[in-house]
Amino acid sequence: MQAYWVISLLPLLAACTARPPVQDLSKIVSISIGDVALRLPVVAVSWAGDSLVKTRCASGHEKKRVCTATFETLATSAEGATRAIRALATDVRLEDYDVYKDTKVDRRIGIPELCGMLTQRWAQQICNGRSPWRDVPIRRFSLVEESQFDALNSSFVDGHQGSIGSIASRLTAEENAPRKNCGPNGDKLCVFVAPVGRRVFAVWIGSSIDTVARQEANAIRAFVDYAAAETEDFGGLEAALQRSRI
Repeated sequence: MQAYWVISLLPLLAACTARPPVQDLSKIVSISIGDVALRLPVVAVSWAGDSLVKTRCASGHEKKRVCTATFETLATSAEGATRAIRALATDVRLEDYDVYKDTKVDRRIGIPELCGMLTQRWAQQICNGRSPWRDVPIRRFSLVEESQFDALNSSFVDGHQGSIGSIASRLTAEENAPRKNCGPNGDKLCVFVAPVGRRVFAVWIGSSIDTVARQEANAIRAFVDYAAAETEDFGGLEAALQRSRI
């Protein structure tokens, strides 16, 4: 009887599982944050069908200043639009491009077919398990415009007081080097901030080891300068990442 119920439920579970939007995930979207311009696939700035891009709210949101661009906005903008999405901040993922998280059934669905649809070489390699950043202990980071750190106020780190946005806003005084806050006792995961443009900062979570933090900061800068540039420079990316390991 139990086996019968399991077999009977399989079609229902399949019906509840949405087909991953692989075509939309493969599209290239243009995003501008301050003086930094990015071109990258939708899969890099989304997760589980939700956008990771923060924008200024349109009129009618009197109680909110920061809104999340919809996944549909990312996909539509990528369809030949000439204007970039003007963002206050975005998270960028550097892993799991071949997996789609279906939150309705709490299930991770493999989408290996996406790998062949991606047009940027760095993204293809992440999808195929050969990430250019595999030797750098960073898998996700945020890019945020100067004075817009409240766009990160919905994220928190264990052992820290306040949101990531509030912590990061106090760490921008020093230029050309990552700054860190490792919590009240200094023994927790650290929040790091480093400049990547004249008015744009990278924010990420990492260990307290300074040499690793500098490597991570250089790897993020390489992403901005070579991977997500107007024209991808994969050779420049590999060289920059190699220098960051020295």
